[in-house]
Amino acid sequence: MKKGFYTIMSAQFFSSLADNALLVAAVELLRLSKAPSWQVPALAPMFALFYVLLAPFVGAFADAIPKGRVMFVSNAIKVAGCLLMLFGGHPLLAYAVVGLGAAAYSPAKYGILTELLPPSQLVKGNGWIEGLTVASIILGILAGGSWSASGCPPSCCRSTCRCSTPASTPRPRRRSR
Repeated sequence: MKKGFYTIMSAQFFSSLADNALLVAAVELLRLSKAPSWQVPALAPMFALFYVLLAPFVGAFADAIPKGRVMFVSNAIKVAGCLLMLFGGHPLLAYAVVGLGAAAYSPAKYGILTELLPPSQLVKGNGWIEGLTVASIILGILAGGSWSASGCPPSCCRSTCRCSTPASTPRPRRRSR
């Protein structure tokens, strides 16, 4: 398989991992801000909203320009959604923006395989995409949960743009005898 195939597989893995870690961060942010209870279950439909609305158009978009460029633009949209949440945007809106990027990304990730692999390796390539996507979903949820459980919720990043790490956590003062 070509070197570009492995680059695309790693991009797909980390893109999906980030989507799922961000979901957990958004849930934690809603929980910490005491948002109405309906908002947490609304995150998934907000993400999927653009899959439904843009379904007739994203394939044509991915076919009209080079797949690598579509993937780059799509991931830039997803980064914008992450930054929106980081700097105070509502998690539902931010995760919807990430969903917009993901919807545009989807057809390109499969379409680029035909550019990178010979027909005899397409099934194997699709298998790699699917396997890495499943692994990244599981690891993304675990990473997001671990991050939230470690005492570094999204709200600390909102207010200080840094999390409590051993280097930034004040040390307890020693009592003098």
